[in-house]
Amino acid sequence: ITNYPDLTAIEADRFHRNHAIVELVIRELKNGGATHIPSGHYAANAAWFACAVIAHNLARWTVTVGAHEPVNTRTLRVRIIAVPAVAVNRSGRRTLRFPSRWPWRDDFTTMLTNLRALPGPAG
Repeated sequence: ITNYPDLTAIEADRFHRNHAIVELVIRELKNGGATHIPSGHYAANAAWFACAVIAHNLARWTVTVGAHEPVNTRTLRVRIIAVPAVAVNRSGRRTLRFPSRWPWRDDFTTMLTNLRALPGPAG
């Protein structure tokens, strides 16, 4: 199973599981912005990739802090980020109007409530 003869079975299992996590992150980055590196210039590609990594980390942070079930970035983008809502102003209060049968409305409102409950920056 492994090329490391001095690892116990538990250590080898831990090593391979950690490697699998890395592979999942690489797959998610490829599904995100890292797929479309825009040019043949190293600096431009590095900037693009840095932005893709920041977007990936923000998506993971949103899932973790928003107490949402663990999902991949593509699912998060379809269910939560691409919200089919209209921003409306009712009596000076901004709100979102969702389609009546949008299946992830409760997930979105739960995550938004959890994120709004976070304390602001100290200062």
